[in-house]
Amino acid sequence: MTSSPTSIRKSNVLVIEDNTFQRALLAETLRSIGAGRIETAETFEFALEMCKHFVPSLILCNWSPEFDGIAFTKALRRGETILRKQTPLIMVTAQATGESVEIARRAGVDEYVIKPFNTGSLVSRIDAVLYRRRPFIDSPIYAGPCRRRKLEVDYEGPRRRLFDEEETGKDSPEIELKKQLAKSQVNRAREVLRDLTPGERTKIREIYSIGKEILEIAASMDDKLLRVAGESLVAYIEGVGASSMFDPKVVDAHVDAMAQLIALPNVQGEMREAVSRALSAMVRKKLSAGR
Repeated sequence: MTSSPTSIRKSNVLVIEDNTFQRALLAETLRSIGAGRIETAETFEFALEMCKHFVPSLILCNWSPEFDGIAFTKALRRGETILRKQTPLIMVTAQATGESVEIARRAGVDEYVIKPFNTGSLVSRIDAVLYRRRPFIDSPIYAGPCRRRKLEVDYEGPRRRLFDEEETGKDSPEIELKKQLAKSQVNRAREVLRDLTPGERTKIREIYSIGKEILEIAASMDDKLLRVAGESLVAYIEGVGASSMFDPKVVDAHVDAMAQLIALPNVQGEMREAVSRALSAMVRKKLSAGR
């Protein structure tokens, strides 16, 4: 088990994430490291409404082309929300370029975690903002943590700089090849799901077929967790078919989970288990709500 900062146990953490699965995964990870009260929101508007009765000591926020975490960060730092402008904010995002990191730094984020993340990287960033936070600058041209530490995106040496991800180990070439095959199937599922409407039997059957193919790949490389996710997707479609009970968000959560499991090396067993647990919890919640 990755050690966690003692102060996280006393912290109110707000997760702002539009993706259902990623939201559940972050909450599951925070619970696993002993975080105090955890609240989640799928929109910025709902997050701010929630904060009328909940004061976060830490914010984890997504940033994607469809979810403008940068605009939220700027509004926070300018004092345009009901939150304290000094509230620590960690950006948890798939935006992985040096340019993206620089944009986030200039907006005023404290730390930057790239998806798919692992527990260790998240804990180290939380530790940094709760124990070793840099001085807060509040000037007419910039509000946020001091940016004096230099960012060298192209640095090839030991990864000790702000926002760098630590080495996480790699799978064998054979496993990596099979994971690439599984990844291509996941990308196919995303494409089909993007244009799918409830009751569209042809596309639902196509996603079912993709789930079967991912199951075969998972079995061939003895990946138990990926196989469990594939079995869950196949079982869900077999159970609801193209009926009114079919929920694209449940399928989307399975696709996200499989993408995360494929991206995480097998040596990151703890984080892969957290992905599997988050998927199971999310599916149970969705199915119980639909009854």
